[in-house]
Amino acid sequence: MTDDWSGLMPMEPVLVSAPSTDKGVFFQVKWDGVRMLMQRRGNEVRLWNRKGRVRTHLYPELVAWAKEQAQDAFVIDGEVVSLGTDGRPDFRRVLRRDLARRPRREIPVVYMAFDCLQLSGQSLLESPFERRQEALREAVSQSGVIQVCDNYSDGRDLYERMQALGMEGVVGKRAGSRYYPGEKRTDWQKVKCWRHITLDALFLTVRDGRPASVLVGERADLEHPAGAVATGIRQEDWAALWASASPAPTTSRPRELWSLPPGIRLHIRYLDWTDSGALRHPVVEAIHWPASAAP
Repeated sequence: MTDDWSGLMPMEPVLVSAPSTDKGVFFQVKWDGVRMLMQRRGNEVRLWNRKGRVRTHLYPELVAWAKEQAQDAFVIDGEVVSLGTDGRPDFRRVLRRDLARRPRREIPVVYMAFDCLQLSGQSLLESPFERRQEALREAVSQSGVIQVCDNYSDGRDLYERMQALGMEGVVGKRAGSRYYPGEKRTDWQKVKCWRHITLDALFLTVRDGRPASVLVGERADLEHPAGAVATGIRQEDWAALWASASPAPTTSRPRELWSLPPGIRLHIRYLDWTDSGALRHPVVEAIHWPASAAP
């Protein structure tokens, strides 16, 4: 491999239903953010996402941090996160920064580093997990805008804590395992927590003259909905939503939409977010109605 690692794709974990109980597994928090690799070569720093798209220009604070480290040649793997008002990672918030054309410094970010792939010009891809963790702490000589992820031995306990906090989940990484760029391997296993969010009901999507789903999001940001949800809505609630809706003004959206009045809020259980900022596997757990619209 050449010294330019910008074409390298990150290793991915395999989804499993529960944390491993094997003693030879380390566990890390699964952060709800944008996967990002970082390379420093002397005074040059480069950032790219898991699809290989360059993001260096969007995160000047991360570039500045990298140039301040004692090591001047490294490649690290991590997640860019932005914390919401509740102190938890907010994926839609960090996505607004990552998809911008200019650095949006008003959206602060933290880089959560969890692996080191190269140090002092030497590849660590075939080195065991434990050695890469040592190298990560050598590469990160100053914390701040970057934080090194902790490792835990009890995956079940960590998972239960993440579930209680509404975090994304945990990742188990086998001791002694190497790093396989661009591959999914069982050496890394992710377990996702169900999370909860309350969003505005914005529109009904209509198919064949009947409501098919509810488009949800933040009413103050109609251009960036959080996707559609149908599972979990009771028959009587469908009837009340349909009675409340009215034909939406003509838009460029490729589906028929009916507007819903302000005040209807959906409490939703979901697993994670898509890369475009839509809820993945959403299930409606409750609908909060304004007094004038309650069924």
